[in-house]
Amino acid sequence: MNIKKVIRERDEAFTEFVLTGRTEKVRAYCRRYGVPMQTKKAVFAAGIYKAVQLCTDIPQEVKVKAAVECMKLGFNPMLRPLEGGSHEPTCNASNALSVLDNATATCNQIATKRSRKNE
Repeated sequence: MNIKKVIRERDEAFTEFVLTGRTEKVRAYCRRYGVPMQTKKAVFAAGIYKAVQLCTDIPQEVKVKAAVECMKLGFNPMLRPLEGGSHEPTCNASNALSVLDNATATCNQIATKRSRKNE
C-alpha cells in the first residue's frame, strides 16, 4: 500500500466534504480502505470535522471551517481520547486509516451519552 497515496486521497476527500458537504469521496475512501462508516449523519460529519484537525497537510482555512461546522453540530472540534483508549496526536503514515474511525468513535460516544441523558 502506498501510504502517500492513502494520505493524499484522505485529505482530498475530507477537504471536499468540508468545503462542499458532498460525501461521495469520503464514502469511496472508506470503502476502498475498509474504514468503518458511521450511519448517523451528524456523527459521520462531526467525525470528519474532528479528523481534519489532525491532518497536517490540510490547509488551515479548511480546518477552521471544519471546526465551525463541528461546533454547529454541537461537538467540540478537538479530539479527546476514547474511553479506555487513546488517539494519535496527528495523522501520519502509521495512523492514516484509523484517524476517521477514531474520530467518529469519539463522536458516537458523545452522542450516546447525550441521548442517555435525554431519556
